[in-house]
Amino acid sequence: MARLFLLLAALCTTTWAQYWNPHMEKGRHVMVNLMSWKWKDVAEECERYLGPNGFGGVQVSPPNEHAVLPNQPWWQRYLPVSYELQSRSGTEEELRDMVKRCNEAGVRIYANAVINHMANGEMAEGSAGNPYDPETLSFPKAPYTAQDFSVYNQKCPRKSGNIDDYKNEEEIRNCNLAGLPDLDTSIYHVRYTIAEYMNKLIDIGIAGFHVSNAENIWPNDLAAIYKKLRDLNEIFFEAGSRPFLFQEVDTTAANANIIKPIEYLEMGSVTEFEYGKIVSLALRGTENNLASLGSIEDKFSLVSSSGAVAFVDNADTQRSIPSIITYKEPRLYLLANAFMLAYPYGLARVMSSYDFTSFDEGPPSDLHGAILSPIINEDGSCGNGWVCEHRWTAVKNMIGFRNTSNGEPLVNWWSNNKQQVAFGRGDKAFIVLNNEDKSFSEFLYTGLPVGEYCDIIDGDFDLASRVCTGRVITVDELGFASFTQNNDGPPVAAIHINAKVSDEGTVNEPSKTPSAKTEGLIIAPPIPPSFPPSQNHTLDSASPESQNSATASTPQPTFKRTTVFIQKQTDFGQNLFIRGGLGEGCTGACAIPITHITTGNNAQYNAWKTGDNFLDWYGVEDGQNTYNNVSAEGTPLIWTTNNSSNTANVATDGYGYTPLNQWGANYWMVDLEMDCSKTNGGWFELKAFVMNGVEWESDVSQNEACQGSPGGNKPSNSINHFARCGYINVFKFGENKCTIDEYGLQPTQTIPEEPSLSQSPENSATEATSVPTASTPQPTFKRTTIFIQKQTDFGQNLFIRGGLGEGCTGACAIPITHITTGNNAQYNAWKTGDNFLDWYGVEDGQNTYNNVSAEGTPLIWTTNNSSNTANVATDGYGYTPLNQWGANYWMVDLEMDCSKTNGGWFELKAFVMNGVEWESDVSQNEACQGSPGGNKPSNSINHFARCGYINVFKFGRNECTIKGYSQGPSKAPPALETITPSPSQPLSTTSPTQSPSSDKSKDSKSENEAGSTAEPRVSGKTKFFTDVPKAPNTESTQKRTIIFLKKVTYTGQHVFIRGGIDHDHRSGCTTNVSTSACAIPIKHITPGENFRYDAWKTGDNYLDWYGAEKSQNSYQGTASQGTPLVWTTNNPSDTATLATNGYGYTSLNQWGDHYWMVELKVDCAKTEDGWFELKAFVLNGEGWESDISQSESCNGSAGGNKPFTSINHFARCGFINVFKFGEDECTIDTL
Repeated sequence: MARLFLLLAALCTTTWAQYWNPHMEKGRHVMVNLMSWKWKDVAEECERYLGPNGFGGVQVSPPNEHAVLPNQPWWQRYLPVSYELQSRSGTEEELRDMVKRCNEAGVRIYANAVINHMANGEMAEGSAGNPYDPETLSFPKAPYTAQDFSVYNQKCPRKSGNIDDYKNEEEIRNCNLAGLPDLDTSIYHVRYTIAEYMNKLIDIGIAGFHVSNAENIWPNDLAAIYKKLRDLNEIFFEAGSRPFLFQEVDTTAANANIIKPIEYLEMGSVTEFEYGKIVSLALRGTENNLASLGSIEDKFSLVSSSGAVAFVDNADTQRSIPSIITYKEPRLYLLANAFMLAYPYGLARVMSSYDFTSFDEGPPSDLHGAILSPIINEDGSCGNGWVCEHRWTAVKNMIGFRNTSNGEPLVNWWSNNKQQVAFGRGDKAFIVLNNEDKSFSEFLYTGLPVGEYCDIIDGDFDLASRVCTGRVITVDELGFASFTQNNDGPPVAAIHINAKVSDEGTVNEPSKTPSAKTEGLIIAPPIPPSFPPSQNHTLDSASPESQNSATASTPQPTFKRTTVFIQKQTDFGQNLFIRGGLGEGCTGACAIPITHITTGNNAQYNAWKTGDNFLDWYGVEDGQNTYNNVSAEGTPLIWTTNNSSNTANVATDGYGYTPLNQWGANYWMVDLEMDCSKTNGGWFELKAFVMNGVEWESDVSQNEACQGSPGGNKPSNSINHFARCGYINVFKFGENKCTIDEYGLQPTQTIPEEPSLSQSPENSATEATSVPTASTPQPTFKRTTIFIQKQTDFGQNLFIRGGLGEGCTGACAIPITHITTGNNAQYNAWKTGDNFLDWYGVEDGQNTYNNVSAEGTPLIWTTNNSSNTANVATDGYGYTPLNQWGANYWMVDLEMDCSKTNGGWFELKAFVMNGVEWESDVSQNEACQGSPGGNKPSNSINHFARCGYINVFKFGRNECTIKGYSQGPSKAPPALETITPSPSQPLSTTSPTQSPSSDKSKDSKSENEAGSTAEPRVSGKTKFFTDVPKAPNTESTQKRTIIFLKKVTYTGQHVFIRGGIDHDHRSGCTTNVSTSACAIPIKHITPGENFRYDAWKTGDNYLDWYGAEKSQNSYQGTASQGTPLVWTTNNPSDTATLATNGYGYTSLNQWGDHYWMVELKVDCAKTEDGWFELKAFVLNGEGWESDISQSESCNGSAGGNKPFTSINHFARCGFINVFKFGEDECTIDTL
């Protein structure tokens, strides 16, 4: 399984890899699960024990409000009632105090996030006293209603609503797990609510989340939620740090082989359930044995080590899997945890339990149900019913072993092929495990430096005094040591360099003569220590900058093109660098000036190469750029392959295929101009460094002569690779072989030209066949482009289906070939095998993406904004010069067989994955705009497009534009009114086995053709409001007006304003806003794409006192409460911005967080001499703002005195108005 992720390591940027970083303090690499502990007890444990003993983090129980059940079973914590931070573990204040104290003690907190479901059962109150009713799916404090749940939304295929078939993926992710109401995480409101709960915990200072039941949530939905998470709190973490995510994907359950961890690994780490099962079975001898675990990751196809959280047991497996080893079997449990903490796999998590005798039994508690605090005994163990495995001496001391050996390779493996093993971790640590009922005595090579070491299993070691309370093990000058274990002693012995009693082997020095017991033993050869080269060479201490100018600037005549390849199979999230220069003979300037010449759109490499002006031994240079706040580790390399079919290539993507690579996949490369005058007769040395891996490459002894032409003999001996300036140099990681070739012996590397956007690719005739593939475009094929404007939510994707329509009596599908380029893995997967435009969705043989099938011919998102960070040519989405109209124009670029169309015309309809599905019926305008434009050949409920042209449509609209490729921009279709689906009816899908044109409703057609403004008939799909009343045309008296109102809100709360002129001040005020003298016409102009706000603003044409206007849109079943505002901040580092996201940072906000805002055009003619009133209303909160008595005069450049007395805020038309909720002060500034 580990090998499955190698391609991902090269093809993916570290965007998601950021979520793999647990943010533990330097030198800490283990977390503990303090199950059901109270917050105040966790805080004390961090300070008195976890911090001082090197623990890096704590997983804590779910902090949200939960159900309270009879006898309070442990699993009630996994039945959410709301996201209020009041649980059996304590209050929000106690949680905040715990997080702060643990961070200050160097221990990170990871919260258990239960976001798949809510509580089941009967109407009750939760741990915070909030009412809930699972029967009606009412969780008002969350807030969730029935429309937020999958079963209510008819997504579960089972009548029971529960998961009955664990082999059915749809059931697993859309039905109720054990009767628990499954949240519909495809809904924006649900995603937002969950994200805001998690964001609150992030703001408090946690480092990340254990995501419970992740396997029951669609990966796309989780990705959408994770994208909404804020960066970690900068008080405790580096700026820009992303939360650590480790997702529960239980492969030991009934859904094994249906739900794959790889689906979730792209978004964060996963909990590897198989690990504890495999180790337990091996120790029991029922399946395999200890000796079989030498290559556990590969042999048992585990999740990639870099993305795994390894554990022996947890609350579920302790109780439900009899074969899992737990604290109840102390000897085996010690062996299991010692192996886990010594073996280099995953991020280790230690369990800390309470004693239990039944499955449901909750934590120790008093007669009132309050959790008891653990008592700490004199020997450091726990009492009061707590087991505290993390306090066992051997487990505690193995934390030090893990921290000391982190990043070191597995070396010097020894076994008796049964239940006795030993192995080392580089030159830092060594362990022996004996799981047999007999004594153990072996003389083993450890690879450790000479000295006396404390056996940390047998006793404690005090670093300050270097005193060991247990036995001392001596390592001789050759690295060997004698290990003896008796049946009545510990089954493990472990030593490491940070528990070293002395540096000399003077105590009980073993004989160097092999005994009868060791004579037949094959002794592993000494492994040279993996020291950085600077420790083995006499290198000049001057930095590269001190020997020359600060940059290598333009290559001089002594510069020659030099390429280095290093073959290294890596895991996802790992990156390769080299360090080097001159070696042992260097007495002066040891660094070599370089200039990177690798091209392509690899953001990570492009960042790290910037400021990398020297090949040197010191890692990152001064001024060398970071990528996502991660520093380089030297000179960066890029992943390459010799497979020309790879979807990425070095010339355009900055990784992938390159003709320079003649050897295979996983050859990391850097292409440089190097100053050969600074080398040693043309030779230089280098060593690889793996980020997020083994770090330094082990020492090598390069072959005397390298293969290739010119090859060459190395100039001296060294523990590094030797390469030649001006040539292609090829090595393998940790191996002695070398190849040096001339460039003339390689195919010339050329950068392919960008395809012309004004003409189709060259056609080549091929013999026609009856095989259903579109293969090479025929002479009747012409370039044809479709644009459809559709604003989508995260996780939604657009497809088209089409072909010939109602008049089709024979072959209705049209052969196509996709010609869109770029590195869009999702689109590239779905386009593979998509050879026809047809009405039937996925074709036989059409590829899936992450096991998700296509829904027809896939489109990609595009924009006309040339400043967009992505572009179609290289990224497969983003900016393209073909798009002349704006953002959210989804596109597909094809070669189409025009001979199979209807006189050049064909029909199509859009389909939204994870959205409304089929586009509603249209009645396309008789004639399309553009040149050549054209009249549709017949009537249809679908769009008509022309083969050989650019065709532009808007989702669900009748407008069309058809233009040639050689033209400049044409007039776009008229701007759309915002149309939002009514949530009043469930969505249903048109049958996938027929064209949507098969719905030939006469009523539907006649309404559309007549241009009726009545609610249109939509064939089996969600209805759309089109009869929204429009505000009168008052453009000449309208002025841009901005309202800011500061209100700190909680998850699920939203701020609205109501206003106008007070009824007591002006006559003629009625509830009919279109005629009321007190309502003021407005037009929303707040930018960005905020789906909730965009829904609520639709139909909001007046500032009035009455809440939602007639036909004002709702959002996910929630009605507007007036004129909606959006949350803003003045923090430019906020991950969201008003301009693009419709909330977040805006330069207009000069005051701080929580300033809710709306930007309007207000009809100043309807105000009172430019003044109007307003009051806030908080949805799911206080409701109406309390009465105020605004200051007589407002602050600000436009200030001004209020025109009359009122209990409301006064604002000025045409200005920026700033208020605080429930307060009298006001600020008015000019725009």
